[in-house]
Amino acid sequence: MKVHHFLFVLFLAVLPVLSPLAEEKKQEKAEKKEAVSGKIPVPVPDGRKAMEEEEFSYKDIAFFFRTLSLIRRAYVDRNKVETGELLRKALRGLVRELDPFSAYISEDQAHHLEEDTKGSFAGIGVTITSRGHAVEIITVFDGSPAEKAGVHPGDLLVAVDDSPVSGLDISGCVKRIKGESGTLVKLKLLRKGRNAPLELSVRRGEVKISSVVNGAVFRKEFGYVRITQFSHTTADDLMKEVVRFREKEIKGLVIDLRNNPGGLLFSAIRTASIFLKTGQEVVSTAGHLPSSRKSFKALDVPKSPPWPMVILINGNSASAAEIFAGSLRDHRRAVLAGTRSFGKGSVQTILPLGEKEGALRLTTAKYYTPSKKVIHGKGIMPDIVIPLSPKEQFELNAGHLSRTVNKEDLLWKLAAGDAQLHRALDILQGIALLQKKSSSDR
Repeated sequence: MKVHHFLFVLFLAVLPVLSPLAEEKKQEKAEKKEAVSGKIPVPVPDGRKAMEEEEFSYKDIAFFFRTLSLIRRAYVDRNKVETGELLRKALRGLVRELDPFSAYISEDQAHHLEEDTKGSFAGIGVTITSRGHAVEIITVFDGSPAEKAGVHPGDLLVAVDDSPVSGLDISGCVKRIKGESGTLVKLKLLRKGRNAPLELSVRRGEVKISSVVNGAVFRKEFGYVRITQFSHTTADDLMKEVVRFREKEIKGLVIDLRNNPGGLLFSAIRTASIFLKTGQEVVSTAGHLPSSRKSFKALDVPKSPPWPMVILINGNSASAAEIFAGSLRDHRRAVLAGTRSFGKGSVQTILPLGEKEGALRLTTAKYYTPSKKVIHGKGIMPDIVIPLSPKEQFELNAGHLSRTVNKEDLLWKLAAGDAQLHRALDILQGIALLQKKSSSDR
């Protein structure tokens, strides 16, 4: 009788949640609320038939609640099994299992996320990326607090202020590193060649970095410039370099996107527009929500001369960097060289769950290059693969890919051993010779 009584109570508890009528009323209220706020409504099953066709069933829900009840009864630490907190932990795990970029955001985290988009915060001057279950530091900017404290590109971040970063997504890790200017943050790092972890204290500060760096002319005729990330000023900063290169009458251009973790979508579109015809597609997105299906075209901005171009990419070129590179390659505007890119080509949307219930940062769409090739999980394979040994990659990350160099002679010295850059220059030299021969044959 006790078992039957328990199942009956459980059925009564679950039934209101799953009732199509209750869901329809909830959805009606949600749609009214979203219409006012302008946010994307979360789609729910429409009617009993759709509900019955959902992948989950009463049996699945009963299994979940039965397991939850067992945990609450049997777990040793009672303070860790409060029902509301357990459900939120389950939700975090559920979303984290989807992909590394989706996450459940609590009410407090959602508030901080909104603040992050409005103001500037103090940091330490690094860019990071996820590498399997690890967090890798891929760039340490010149003059930054991180460089002064001894942080190196290639270091693996283990903990921030004694709290492990395993299980955190990139935004959560960045949140821990950021803080008030002048305060200290303690980093635990793993470094190649050291048997024990390295602990460094870094004093946070305002980090202002141009995303377009190391502009120079190699072999007296080819321009070179590196884009470290796609920010608000990238297109304007790059256009200044284009004007300078035009005055120097260069014959080709290398754009270095190696170790570029991405950045702002509109920045990648605007920057690609410099090299594409107005109206050509830069990137498109597709997902289940109608609002996720979009096409982004090249803008009417000042254009670059039609120089031959080589874009350098590697396994740390991600997101907006892949969008930029993919669009120029698909429109035959550039040759890609280096190694396969990271493969982060998805769109995350903040979906509110309700008042005081937080939100989901959920992957709702994937990016596609103009030729409709998916980026996410696959990356972009360059036209010309130029592999590097682990030692060569380590030395490269410690060289000009980790520094902002203002003097061309210093950049030439730092780039002397950069096999990928010199191969890119060889490609441009070959194109220039072909163009010269073609014009002389006419």
